[in-house]
Amino acid sequence: MFGRGARGQNDGMSFPDRWWPPVPDPAEVARFSLLCDRIERRVPGYQEDLAAWNARAARTFEEVEFRTYHGSVDQEAFVTAALLPRPAFDPSVTFDELVAVVRALAEGKDGQLLAEATHSYLLEALELNLPGASVSDLIYWPNAWFGEANADPNDYVLDPSHVGARAS
Repeated sequence: MFGRGARGQNDGMSFPDRWWPPVPDPAEVARFSLLCDRIERRVPGYQEDLAAWNARAARTFEEVEFRTYHGSVDQEAFVTAALLPRPAFDPSVTFDELVAVVRALAEGKDGQLLAEATHSYLLEALELNLPGASVSDLIYWPNAWFGEANADPNDYVLDPSHVGARAS
């Protein structure tokens, strides 16, 4: 993700706890998983299910998204991401905290990789708090971010501090 040699470096920066997304209620996740199944299979009444989904989801979903999400995430991640609120702009975030968020994307928390929905939420939060920086491009496609589309992205050694410095 961040090039060779970047993983495992720890500079002691603390993650801003206010950036962690809330954990959706398991009963709500189960209910939304059933709605997702019904919408996906287009069972009779699925339009009402889609309306119920969109009444609670963080954003409006189109019917086609229920037929195509399988190409990128599993149902649990799809449902959980729909139930998470949209990240907010944080005017108080510091450079060190931004770097800690990038580090969490790369290394996870407490030795565990982040769940897909949490990872997506934090990436969206970085994009929101660093407008115009194209943070996801810098992290995942640094060659394109640096204007060298034909270069190998693995040739770029960017640790989270480098990403934070370039993006801010």
